[in-house]
Amino acid sequence: MCGIFGVVNRHKRQLDKRAFITLGCANDARGGDACGVMIDGKVDRGTEKDDVYFQNWYPKSKVLKDTEKCYVALGHCRKASVGGVAADKAQPVTISDENGNLLFCLIHNGTIYNYEELAKKYIPGINIKNMTDSQIMAQIFFHSGYDVLKEYIGAGAFVIQDYRTNETFIFRGKSKNYKSSATTTEERPLYYVNTGKSIIFSSILSVLQGLFWGFDAYDIPSNILLKCTGENLYKIKEYDRSECTQSKSSYTKTSNTRNGLLSGYLDWHYSDYGYCAPKIDFDSGSGNYINGSTGEVLNGVVYVSDYGFISNYSTVYNKPYYFWNGIMLSGENAYRAMFDLLAQKLPEKTLLGISRRLSCNPVLINKKYYTFDADYKKIKFSEEYYYPLTDVVIYCDNGKLLADYCMDKIMKFNPVNLSIDTITKIINYVKSNIR
Repeated sequence: MCGIFGVVNRHKRQLDKRAFITLGCANDARGGDACGVMIDGKVDRGTEKDDVYFQNWYPKSKVLKDTEKCYVALGHCRKASVGGVAADKAQPVTISDENGNLLFCLIHNGTIYNYEELAKKYIPGINIKNMTDSQIMAQIFFHSGYDVLKEYIGAGAFVIQDYRTNETFIFRGKSKNYKSSATTTEERPLYYVNTGKSIIFSSILSVLQGLFWGFDAYDIPSNILLKCTGENLYKIKEYDRSECTQSKSSYTKTSNTRNGLLSGYLDWHYSDYGYCAPKIDFDSGSGNYINGSTGEVLNGVVYVSDYGFISNYSTVYNKPYYFWNGIMLSGENAYRAMFDLLAQKLPEKTLLGISRRLSCNPVLINKKYYTFDADYKKIKFSEEYYYPLTDVVIYCDNGKLLADYCMDKIMKFNPVNLSIDTITKIINYVKSNIR
């Protein structure tokens, strides 16, 4: 994940450096490999070891220092995925004419997996060797337009400044997590505030709200190419991404999760999910926390933001959570205890039982949810429970998982417009026949 932020002014006016710099420093939580800005056609990037974080680099930026008034100011904090960490991979991505005049500028949060296929289709004459996915998407937009937005596999939140027409465009994708998903989800966060004179956007909501507390903050509408004038956002075209996915392959559950004997504990490690897992998720069928992008059961120390986004390092925004084969442990001490037990070569079933007792959440045992008292004795769980860091709620009756959680989904995706009474009858029938 990367962090993107910026200001688009209705007219050329004083750049609010307080807000712009604060948003840049906040989005460092989503970067760490490079940073950069584009202000009215002038570009500056922080790529050296001590300058990859915006908070360290911005006092040295000549472009930022020399700017007083501007129309457009874009900023990017990069977390490397495609192309790795290199100075020439930093953003903003730019395309200039033979005289060095900036023609096109893009900032991107997300990862595009089928970029080679898209390049062959849309820009066959361009050599894409050593390009990042973001650089390739910029070339496609520049040469072939925006219809590629309905075809990419992966995740995208894009902000584009096209100086050929002097227009600013914004796009935020929404697609299925994997092929087996029934519904689409937002690919990357992006929020904005409209002051009437400026539109200010950021990947992080809380800081945006804090800076502009007198104005409402909104989600950028998904799957719509928007033109941003600084006064408002205008719809250019809507793209259908219902058949696209955010992951390279379809989600499949780990084969040994159903019998409760989870393997792989010898691979215990400090997890690095920063590139492919946008969000943490909970699979109520197996009772496991999973990587929402790949379906992989979470193990070890995972750094997660308040919004549930997974990172590969700790910051003020990303806190450590401790997992044993999909079970969230009660803290660092429990984690270390499980870690120490690995050396004793205890049976896997024993280790799993211990991890359940050290969990901070209700755990699934033989298709029923339980908690454990101070003496580590099982207690049937019979309440409503919201799983931390996720949007999953379970409802239990005497330890048995019910189907109530499906109600909202059924109502939202009601294919034949069934009445509420009919839906209730269906759910009650399901409840009565759960085994």
